[in-house]
Amino acid sequence: MWIVDAAVIGAGWLVFVLLLWRCYKERHWSHYPLFSVYLVFTFLRAIAVGIFNDSNQPLYSIIYWYSDLLVVLLRFCVAWEIFRNAFPVRTVLRAIATRVLLVLLTALAVTFYFLAEPQGNFFLDLERKAGLTVVVWLAALLLLARFYNVPMGRNIWGMAVGMGLYVSISIANFSAFDLNSSFFFMWRFLTPVSFLAMTLIWTWALWTYAPAPQLQPVSGPPLHAAQKRWQLSWRKMISAIRKGLGR
Repeated sequence: MWIVDAAVIGAGWLVFVLLLWRCYKERHWSHYPLFSVYLVFTFLRAIAVGIFNDSNQPLYSIIYWYSDLLVVLLRFCVAWEIFRNAFPVRTVLRAIATRVLLVLLTALAVTFYFLAEPQGNFFLDLERKAGLTVVVWLAALLLLARFYNVPMGRNIWGMAVGMGLYVSISIANFSAFDLNSSFFFMWRFLTPVSFLAMTLIWTWALWTYAPAPQLQPVSGPPLHAAQKRWQLSWRKMISAIRKGLGR
C-alpha cells in the first residue's frame, strides 16, 4: 500500500510543479497575486518539511505545525482573491455578496465561540474551524454567482472548486483522526488523493488566462437606489433577529 501512497503523493507534486510552471508562463502572479503567494509558500513548505522530516523531531514539529498555520491563513487570502475577482468594486452584486458573507461569517464566529469547544490538538481544532469558514465562504460565492448568473470565468471557478474540495476533505480527515487515531490510515490516504484532485483542477483551470468577465460598474442614481433598498432590507432583517432573540 505504501507504493500506492508514494505514487499518489508523487503524482500530486508533479502536477503541482506543472501548475507552478503554467502560472509563471501565463503571468498569473500579476493577475492573481494572493493565489500565487499561496502556491509558492505551499511548495516551499513542502521542501522544508521534507528536509527536516525525521532529522530533528522537535524542530520538525515546529516547522510542520506553524507553517501549517500560515497555510491556513493564506487560504483566506485565496478566498479573498476569488471574491474580489468574481464581484468587482462598485457593482451592486459586490454589496450583496459582502452582506451575505458578513452574515454567514458572523454566524460561524458566534457558533464557534458559544457552542464549539476546543477538542484534542490545538492545531487540528484550528484547522477544522478555519477550514469550515473557508468552505462556507467559497460555497456562498459559488451559490451567489449561480443565483445571479455571474460568469466567474474558468480561472476563478477552478480556484474555488479545487480549494473547496480539498479543504472539505481535509476537515473530515482531521476531525476523524482527532476523534480516533484508528482513522490514521484513511487520513494518510485521502489527504494526498484530495491534494492530487485539487492540483489537477487548478492546472486545468489555470492553464491559460481566462479571467472573470467584468461586471458593469454602477454609479449615480442606480447605485444609490440599490443601496437604499439594501439598507432597508438590512434593517428589517436586524429587527427580525432582535425580535427572535427577545430584545
